Amino acid sequence: MTVSCSVGVCNCALQVISVQKYFRRMLAKCHADHLRLMARCQRERDELRLVMKNIESERRLQRDFERRLNPRTKDDFELLYNAMEGWRWPGRGAGGRERGSSGRGRREGKGEGEHSRSSFQQNSL
Repeated sequence: MTVSCSVGVCNCALQVISVQKYFRRMLAKCHADHLRLMARCQRERDELRLVMKNIESERRLQRDFERRLNPRTKDDFELLYNAMEGWRWPGRGAGGRERGSSGRGRREGKGEGEHSRSSFQQNSL
Protein backbone atom coordinates (compact mmCIF):
# COMPACT_ATOMS: atom_id res chain seq x y z
CA MET A 1 0.00 0.00 0.00
CA THR A 2 2.81 2.32 0.51
CA VAL A 3 3.67 2.04 -3.16
CA SER A 4 0.22 3.12 -4.22
CA CYS A 5 0.35 6.05 -1.78
CA SER A 6 3.67 7.22 -3.07
CA VAL A 7 2.44 6.95 -6.65
CA GLY A 8 -0.64 8.93 -5.70
CA VAL A 9 1.51 11.60 -4.06
CA CYS A 10 3.74 11.83 -7.10
CA ASN A 11 0.74 11.97 -9.40
CA CYS A 12 -0.77 14.73 -7.28
CA ALA A 13 2.51 16.68 -7.30
CA LEU A 14 2.69 16.38 -11.08
CA GLN A 15 -0.83 17.72 -11.38
CA VAL A 16 0.07 20.69 -9.16
CA ILE A 17 3.14 21.39 -11.24
CA SER A 18 1.06 21.14 -14.41
CA VAL A 19 -1.54 23.57 -13.03
CA GLN A 20 1.22 25.98 -11.98
CA LYS A 21 2.79 25.74 -15.45
CA TYR A 22 -0.46 26.59 -17.22
CA PHE A 23 -1.32 29.33 -14.73
CA ARG A 24 2.10 30.98 -15.20
CA ARG A 25 1.71 30.62 -18.97
CA MET A 26 -1.67 32.37 -18.79
CA LEU A 27 -0.19 35.17 -16.65
CA ALA A 28 2.69 35.61 -19.12
CA LYS A 29 0.25 35.81 -22.05
CA CYS A 30 -1.89 38.37 -20.22
CA HIS A 31 1.19 40.44 -19.42
CA ALA A 32 2.38 40.27 -23.05
CA ASP A 33 -1.10 41.29 -24.28
CA HIS A 34 -1.11 44.18 -21.83
CA LEU A 35 2.32 45.35 -23.06
CA ARG A 36 1.17 45.13 -26.69
CA LEU A 37 -1.95 47.12 -25.86
CA MET A 38 0.09 49.80 -24.08
CA ALA A 39 2.50 50.04 -27.04
CA ARG A 40 -0.43 50.39 -29.47
CA CYS A 41 -2.02 53.09 -27.30
CA GLN A 42 1.28 54.96 -27.18
CA ARG A 43 1.60 54.82 -30.99
CA GLU A 44 -1.98 56.06 -31.41
CA ARG A 45 -1.35 58.84 -28.90
CA ASP A 46 1.80 59.90 -30.78
CA GLU A 47 -0.04 59.86 -34.10
CA LEU A 48 -2.88 61.92 -32.63
CA ARG A 49 -0.41 64.39 -31.16
CA LEU A 50 1.25 64.75 -34.57
CA VAL A 51 -2.11 65.29 -36.28
CA MET A 52 -3.10 67.89 -33.67
CA LYS A 53 0.26 69.65 -34.13
CA ASN A 54 -0.30 69.78 -37.91
CA ILE A 55 -3.85 71.07 -37.46
CA GLU A 56 -2.65 73.76 -35.06
CA SER A 57 0.10 74.77 -37.48
CA GLU A 58 -2.42 75.05 -40.32
CA ARG A 59 -4.78 77.03 -38.08
CA ARG A 60 -1.95 79.39 -37.11
CA LEU A 61 -1.05 79.94 -40.78
CA GLN A 62 -4.71 80.54 -41.62
CA ARG A 63 -4.99 83.14 -38.84
CA ASP A 64 -1.82 84.82 -40.10
CA PHE A 65 -3.21 84.97 -43.64
CA GLU A 66 -6.50 86.32 -42.30
CA ARG A 67 -4.66 88.98 -40.31
CA ARG A 68 -2.78 90.06 -43.42
CA LEU A 69 -5.84 90.06 -45.68
CA ASN A 70 -8.27 91.69 -43.24
CA PRO A 71 -6.31 93.62 -40.60
CA ARG A 72 -8.40 94.74 -37.64
CA THR A 73 -6.07 95.54 -34.76
CA LYS A 74 -3.02 97.72 -34.46
CA ASP A 75 -0.81 94.62 -34.38
CA ASP A 76 -2.39 93.38 -37.61
CA PHE A 77 -1.59 96.67 -39.32
CA GLU A 78 1.96 96.58 -37.92
CA LEU A 79 2.43 93.08 -39.35
CA LEU A 80 1.13 94.18 -42.73
CA TYR A 81 3.20 97.38 -42.71
CA ASN A 82 6.41 95.54 -41.85
CA ALA A 83 5.75 92.99 -44.59
CA MET A 84 5.20 95.79 -47.11
CA GLU A 85 8.38 97.55 -46.00
CA GLY A 86 10.32 94.31 -46.39
CA TRP A 87 8.98 93.98 -49.90
CA ARG A 88 9.50 97.66 -50.70
CA TRP A 89 13.09 97.80 -49.45
CA PRO A 90 14.48 94.38 -50.35
CA GLY A 91 17.95 94.89 -48.81
CA ARG A 92 16.57 95.34 -45.31
CA GLY A 93 15.58 92.74 -42.78
CA ALA A 94 12.29 92.57 -40.97
CA GLY A 95 12.68 95.62 -38.83
CA GLY A 96 16.05 97.25 -38.52
CA ARG A 97 18.49 99.51 -40.31
CA GLU A 98 20.72 97.19 -42.23
CA ARG A 99 22.99 97.59 -45.22
CA GLY A 100 22.77 101.35 -45.27
CA SER A 101 19.07 101.85 -45.71
CA SER A 102 17.92 105.41 -46.01
CA GLY A 103 16.17 105.44 -42.64
CA ARG A 104 12.66 105.42 -44.01
CA GLY A 105 10.63 103.31 -41.71
CA ARG A 106 8.04 103.54 -39.08
CA ARG A 107 9.78 101.85 -36.17
CA GLU A 108 13.40 102.78 -36.81
CA GLY A 109 13.74 105.85 -34.66
CA LYS A 110 11.89 108.70 -33.12
CA GLY A 111 11.45 111.56 -35.48
CA GLU A 112 8.99 114.37 -35.57
CA GLY A 113 5.28 114.06 -34.84
CA GLU A 114 3.63 111.36 -32.77
CA HIS A 115 6.61 109.06 -32.88
CA SER A 116 8.63 111.36 -30.62
CA ARG A 117 5.99 111.50 -27.88
CA SER A 118 6.30 109.30 -24.84
CA SER A 119 3.68 106.70 -24.06
CA PHE A 120 2.45 108.85 -21.17
CA GLN A 121 1.86 111.78 -23.52
CA GLN A 122 0.06 109.60 -26.04
CA ASN A 123 -2.23 108.10 -23.40
CA SER A 124 -3.08 111.50 -21.93
CA LEU A 125 -4.32 112.88 -25.27
